[in-house]
Amino acid sequence: MKKDLCLRFKEEAPNSIEGWEKYSLPIGNGRFGASVFGGVRLERVQITTNEFANTYRQGGVSSFMEIHLAFESQEISDYERGLRLQDGVCYSQYISKKSGPVVRECFYSYPDKAFVYHIRSSKPISFKAELTIPYLGDRSVEEGGRTGEMISDENGLLARGTLPSRSLIYEARLSGAGDGLLEGKSNCLEFKDVKEATLIFVGGTSYQLCSKTFFTHKAEGEDPHQEVLSALLNAKRQSYEELYENHKKDYQTLMNRVEFSLSKEIDCRDMPSLLNAYRKGEDVPYLEELYFFFGRHLLISSSRKGGLPSSLQGVWSAHDKSPWGSGFWHNINVQMNYWPAFITNLAETFEPYKDFFKAYLPKAMENAKEWVDDVLGKESSDCGWTIGTGAFAYEIEGLNPNTHSGPGTGGMTAQLFVDAYDYTQEETLLKEYAFLASHGTAKFFLKCVKKYGDAYLCSFSASPEQILSGHWENGQAKQQYYHTVGCAFDEQWLEENARNDLRFAKILGVSDETTKEEGREASHYSPVEIGYSGQIKEYGEEHFYGEIGEYGHRHLSQLVGLMPGNLISHNTPAWLDAAKLTLQYRGDFSTGWALAHRLCSYARVGEGDHAYLLLKNLLRFKTHPNLWDVHPPFQIDGNF
Repeated sequence: MKKDLCLRFKEEAPNSIEGWEKYSLPIGNGRFGASVFGGVRLERVQITTNEFANTYRQGGVSSFMEIHLAFESQEISDYERGLRLQDGVCYSQYISKKSGPVVRECFYSYPDKAFVYHIRSSKPISFKAELTIPYLGDRSVEEGGRTGEMISDENGLLARGTLPSRSLIYEARLSGAGDGLLEGKSNCLEFKDVKEATLIFVGGTSYQLCSKTFFTHKAEGEDPHQEVLSALLNAKRQSYEELYENHKKDYQTLMNRVEFSLSKEIDCRDMPSLLNAYRKGEDVPYLEELYFFFGRHLLISSSRKGGLPSSLQGVWSAHDKSPWGSGFWHNINVQMNYWPAFITNLAETFEPYKDFFKAYLPKAMENAKEWVDDVLGKESSDCGWTIGTGAFAYEIEGLNPNTHSGPGTGGMTAQLFVDAYDYTQEETLLKEYAFLASHGTAKFFLKCVKKYGDAYLCSFSASPEQILSGHWENGQAKQQYYHTVGCAFDEQWLEENARNDLRFAKILGVSDETTKEEGREASHYSPVEIGYSGQIKEYGEEHFYGEIGEYGHRHLSQLVGLMPGNLISHNTPAWLDAAKLTLQYRGDFSTGWALAHRLCSYARVGEGDHAYLLLKNLLRFKTHPNLWDVHPPFQIDGNF
């Protein structure tokens, strides 16, 4: 990256949930994420890992740990903080009337498995560093509360406890070094008269990503004590400069693969000023460049080999109970998280989802068989696999008769592996992941269809989150989702997956009963039907657009064959024209992530000016000052 791209602020982030969501700056190493506030009197760093998660009913992912740095009250000037996208470093700097210039930098190292915070001052300063277990005692163990205690030892501060709902053991350590006096107390590290100091944080849990986890819904790994201690000692053996160089080399290996520039100028205005100018109609190409590279930064920081996939909030949540549990939602959201993985040259960031898929696959196969046996009333020994909408570190949903999304969620998930192969052309990926995903999905889909005349239609079908009444009614025990036969969402994924599966089978030289049946059915699905309004029908029984469900619904479920699928393209001009009309009917106003989906869809129909308009609207109306996407609340798929 040749240009100095930086998210700048002239004020610290407010010490609140709103301050975290709108103004804190995110960094991470995939397994852990840190939100940095940049406080002068009290610096706050909030730590998240998706491994520390209750059940959905109990709120899902919960804030893991906090680091607080308490400084002396001082008169300052020239304050600035920011996130440098060229090296993934958060910084804050100011001039103290007493201590002179003070510079603080931090990063989350993937190679060294550590969060590193460094302070430089022109004159000696004193401060205290605390490691805090958030929300300890705020709710009972039965309701998802945690246990924990803080002690100190020869290596600094140690936080250790459990999350009983998951039989999870967790541990975190904070160690420090400086050129002055350092005193370790039971609850803090006290630095006195230092001009330079480094803090190192490491954490771990007994979570293990394995198939057994998705059956027991418990942590199946070992006590993290030795893992955490080893990581800390490894980091402590290195100087700050060595740790920074390790991080920088790793981060830039990914970030510097892409050059993208809209102007030669660097705009040094802070983020609120940039966004306000943009909202008033000023052309701010630097902001658009920032937004592109910030999305890549978020994916690099929230999805790396050895960790879980990027969730609905990536790997950042300051909540005790996260919105929607901060899960991996499979009716479009987690798929959106990986749309930029290949097109922006970050293939490595998809590795966590590959590992996640292999781990949950046995449970997904069991879920498929249960659906075929119990709901469809068919008996079969091999039903392939399926996944419903909800998924978490410890469990995945199957389908159920009250579900709001049909079997197509599995097809949309298989498409991730199709894209992975099409971009990389890796034969191993094709054999071990892409064909495994598409062929297992095909087996399940073949059980789900029923022949109606000359058409094979999904016999239980639901267009994601569409309501019978057309609007959500809170308080209903069973919300009346609209269930039907052969809606566009499911039929398009039936067709899309069959084409891909047959293509892969031909490459691999596979011919079996599944491919033979797919070959017979493939041209008899009903993926696209045109209605009286010229629209692509969401439902076969629909005549005019909007007859069924919410008129301007956030999901574009009848257009998944356009984006992220490939059924609707310039090779199908009549369908493409109908897709354009459908986009117009659906409207431009929606949630942040839904605006992003509309944006991509307009790009695919070839209307770049309208896609650019939606990009502007996304930045103007659905983006926080720290560039996080707004559903509301914060939801990361819109960034991706």
